[in-house]
Amino acid sequence: MPPQISAIIVLYKSEKFIGDCIKSILKSAKQVKLKIEIILVVNDKKNHQYIFPEKAIVIKSNKNLGYAKGINIGAKIAKGEWLLIANPDTITDRNALYYLSKHFFNNKIGIIGPKIILPDNTLQLTINQIPSFSSIFLEQSYLYKIRPFIFFSPKANIDNYLSSHFVDALEGTYFLVRRKYFEKIYGMDEQFFLYFEDMDFCKRITNKNYKILFESKAKIIHYRSLSTDGVMMAEEYVKSFRKLFIKYYSKQYAINTLCFLLLGNISRQYYWSIKEKITNNVSSKLRALNMKKYYQDMKSECLKYLFA
Repeated sequence: MPPQISAIIVLYKSEKFIGDCIKSILKSAKQVKLKIEIILVVNDKKNHQYIFPEKAIVIKSNKNLGYAKGINIGAKIAKGEWLLIANPDTITDRNALYYLSKHFFNNKIGIIGPKIILPDNTLQLTINQIPSFSSIFLEQSYLYKIRPFIFFSPKANIDNYLSSHFVDALEGTYFLVRRKYFEKIYGMDEQFFLYFEDMDFCKRITNKNYKILFESKAKIIHYRSLSTDGVMMAEEYVKSFRKLFIKYYSKQYAINTLCFLLLGNISRQYYWSIKEKITNNVSSKLRALNMKKYYQDMKSECLKYLFA
């Protein structure tokens, strides 16, 4: 009998948490008697010293193939009806797969995602809308957080996380996707090396009239971007940002949205510069310095791709 779920986890500098990640998935699957297989795609150039479960399927690469391609490689050998795409720095709550699997019967559903909690017990804002000129403006101006009700921003509206409902898009930190639908849309788009492959995937799923469900009762803990020390890689982020808008709109549209991204990063760099100067706490000053450098890098990448 084939597994009901194939868990695909792409690894990159993830040796610290992958053991706990896998244990929590297996424990949650056992709780609801779901048969599951674990597929691990090691995307490290140096193939770090991981300790893998005995029955896990491990695929090793001599170079970093990118997140989307890593998922596709794992999906090619998956046998489960559902693919569980999970970041290695996540911990699955014991009852999470119970709540998520309750929706397996509904053939209209293509993706099911849980509520994701950060280690400090705050909510990770994972409910999204497909990026557009207006959504980028709201995000970079912070209006989506300040006035989510007025501007109809699904991401920052906390009420959206209180109950289960259909959404336009979910962040790809952790979700289940029906394998036959994954195959129908030819998997992840490998032109996205890192970032925005989840938004592109959700758009193509909904374009086929499959539904995306947010299940509020299922909970996951996310330690967030361990492989990049909690900070996004500026070059890959801006590159994928531009590719997404060119793919669905036009080059000029991409340039317009990049301008908003640029302005947002300039204002954030300025904010952290002030923060660095006025704080006396050593750790706070170091964080401000790091964030200022990050937004400076983002600004530089925006300028580079504006004229690419």
